[in-house]
Amino acid sequence: MPRHSVYLTLSLLITLLFVGLVVFFSVNIPQQDDYDSILFYLLGSTENFTNGLADLHVSHRLALTRLLARVSLLWGQGVDFRALTGFGAMCLVGAAGVLYCSVPRIPERRLALLLLCLSLFSLYHWSNMAWATAAVQNYTGLFAAVVCFSLFDRPNLSSRLVAVLLGLVAPYISASGLLILPILLVWSGIESRQTRYHGLLLTGLVGGSLLSFTGYFLLLPSPPGATLAPTLTLASALQVVLAFPVACAGYLHFVPLALVGGLFVNGYFLLLIRLRYDRRNRVLFYTFFYILLSLLLVALFRHDLGSRYLIASRYQVYTLLLNALIAISALELGLDRQLLRRSAGPLLLTGFTLLYLASFYYLGNLHSEQVRLRTGIASWPGDGGESLYYPDPAHAAELLNRAVQASLYRPPPAAEN
Repeated sequence: MPRHSVYLTLSLLITLLFVGLVVFFSVNIPQQDDYDSILFYLLGSTENFTNGLADLHVSHRLALTRLLARVSLLWGQGVDFRALTGFGAMCLVGAAGVLYCSVPRIPERRLALLLLCLSLFSLYHWSNMAWATAAVQNYTGLFAAVVCFSLFDRPNLSSRLVAVLLGLVAPYISASGLLILPILLVWSGIESRQTRYHGLLLTGLVGGSLLSFTGYFLLLPSPPGATLAPTLTLASALQVVLAFPVACAGYLHFVPLALVGGLFVNGYFLLLIRLRYDRRNRVLFYTFFYILLSLLLVALFRHDLGSRYLIASRYQVYTLLLNALIAISALELGLDRQLLRRSAGPLLLTGFTLLYLASFYYLGNLHSEQVRLRTGIASWPGDGGESLYYPDPAHAAELLNRAVQASLYRPPPAAEN
């Protein structure tokens, strides 16, 4: 079998394995943010689905997550958390497909696909794989960003307008979506090609960015005491500077290793700027930029919570994608031939394969999460919700009781858990 066919086959198998693991480990049981972001919304929107749809939850306005939860009521006997997780997983598969389509027809194109699949479909971001809110927010948010950049890369005005409209919607998938329109503004401002509608596009992007930020921060309601602005002092600013590179390589798990890895990632991005990679592959370049800015937001809002929040598994879908973007851009620019000559491909494949295989250590975490969720729902309501996966068990039990009584959620039978 030709080598390229082997790469394609392996990519397909890795993708199918990821989807299979999501199906196997996800359960129709709420956990963590699912209680407040989904159940609380459903209880308050029985008469009008827009009630609370874009309300603030921590620093996010999870309108898409809530809308999908409302839609899932139409085909079942309650909200289907498992279906939401599956939706997010398919969006991650879609993101991989869009990124692959953005790779030019270089000889190593199928290798690039395999490296992309080994990265995106590893288990380092295991917590997203069985958590409805996290899956929709992180996987679908990434998909929306990649689609925006792919559409904006097309020369016709209609595609670019769709990208701008999607950029207006993206903040209501994940707060990182707020970055998309400013990134498109930078892209449009520095791109070499000028069109007759260039000025109109710039004006639209400026207006769209202002509208997006104004609506998100000022016009839409926020719970009492909620704030979207981090409190920064000189000391905390220094913490953010140190936290950012750690967040960029959190999959390495140990802070000193993550710090070194993050410094390398940012140094490589500076090299891409110097080599004007934005002129060669705009989609991959601005995806790289988007991920770095998203991780900067993580450092900004999570630096004071400790390193375990910076390296939390849910963010590792970004850091692993950075690895793939580094490898693909190096192949596209010919850096592999300059540095390693013919051994670059096998070395990259070996390294990414070992990293992928090492991620299966987290199968135990997925199993433990599944057992914890099943145990919690089986023990409820007998233990007053003490075993539910939520920091405030009494609050979770109250929401669960109300949701069951309102026929908005039906706990799965023990045999189906």
